[in-house]
Amino acid sequence: HDLSGALCMGRGVVRASLYRLRSTRGRRVTCLEPQLHIGASMLQRLVRCQGTPERKAAEHELERKFEYPIDLKTNYIKRCVGIPGDVIKIEDARVFINGEKISDPPEMQFKFYLITDEKINPRIFKRYDITDIIPGNGYYIVDTSPEVAEELKTLPFIKEVKRFNREKDDAEMRIYPDGSKYPWNTDFYGPLEIPHEGWTIPVTVETMTKYGDVIRYYEFNSEVELENDKLIIDGEELKEYTFKQNYYFMMGDNRHNSEDSRFWGFVPEDHIVGKALFIRLSLDPDESFLSRVRWRRLFNLIR
Repeated sequence: HDLSGALCMGRGVVRASLYRLRSTRGRRVTCLEPQLHIGASMLQRLVRCQGTPERKAAEHELERKFEYPIDLKTNYIKRCVGIPGDVIKIEDARVFINGEKISDPPEMQFKFYLITDEKINPRIFKRYDITDIIPGNGYYIVDTSPEVAEELKTLPFIKEVKRFNREKDDAEMRIYPDGSKYPWNTDFYGPLEIPHEGWTIPVTVETMTKYGDVIRYYEFNSEVELENDKLIIDGEELKEYTFKQNYYFMMGDNRHNSEDSRFWGFVPEDHIVGKALFIRLSLDPDESFLSRVRWRRLFNLIR
């Protein structure tokens, strides 16, 4: 539990590897649902990464917390969508890298409104593998895939199913790097260039807004002061800055219920520690005895 960052593994980057078991018991696992639920135990390969992982070695979400992952004590598993030097942009919840749309992850989820006048039996949600449910007056808000949403439309007690959508320029104040300066949100984000080792940027208000926290927290600088368009390191004002390591952009598959790089920014290469492989055991905390075991999920590969 003293490992942190988005777990990543790529061809030609492994120096040493080992296996360990991880559990999601008692944790919210919303970012990769329906692949991972609370109570899942899985085998995880730990790696020491050296070099640049390729994008196809994409990562997955193990647990969801709300701490800003600065140190090596907070565990996340996320999908790697952007590598060093990429320019990322999100349009209507679809990810574009360097101007090209990338493939959506399997069973990607969004928030949906279920409009109904009836109380929905919990067994209905269990049937459709829906675990995040917010009841309201005449509606439910659920996290699920578009395919499941289409099936829900056919139920006689559901009047309407609507996907939650944010409008462009509808700024979220928690968004990285600064919602007051960049009117971005979870569905419309960027463009934003991902720093890479050796990349030199001028020191301006714009670059310090985007990359100032990276320089302060991850670049092994002992004393950093940021003042609008000024960068002072160890008492010396710099007019430009060259990055010392590579960074990555990570996202959860549950696009409307994930704490990821859209909120806490880039993941430094020295925080990348491994890859989740498959589900060893999955227990439903709401059931008892043998009914607790989610048999159909055992040994499923994490895609």
